[in-house]
Amino acid sequence: SIIKASKIMKDNNIGFLPIIDKNLLIGVITDRDIVTRALSNNTFSNIFSYSTKSPIYMVKEETQLNDIINLMSEKQIRRVPVLNNKGNLVGIIGMKDIMKIIQCDLKGIFQDIINPIHYISNDIKI
Repeated sequence: SIIKASKIMKDNNIGFLPIIDKNLLIGVITDRDIVTRALSNNTFSNIFSYSTKSPIYMVKEETQLNDIINLMSEKQIRRVPVLNNKGNLVGIIGMKDIMKIIQCDLKGIFQDIINPIHYISNDIKI
């Protein structure tokens, strides 16, 4: 039910739930789905009525990070289910996960930019 899905999301501080049937991903529901499709219509029927069923954008475990980022950007989605070679859900990767991954790389890039700026600004006398 929508109420149960909302409680799971609240208790686990998440905004995305996969809907699994016989070990296969058949849909997903987000906190936004609940608000815009169920609460806004004041209806609380079964969860599948408000979930995204098709298309469900997903990736395989071996999908390159750049390809995941491109998919998320192109389809304007924030989370993507990750499936193994048998088609079973093994995880979910979200924008926050990606930001954590690339944060280390960005620190080096920003440091390369900040050091020259700091050096130049120390030489300028006003």
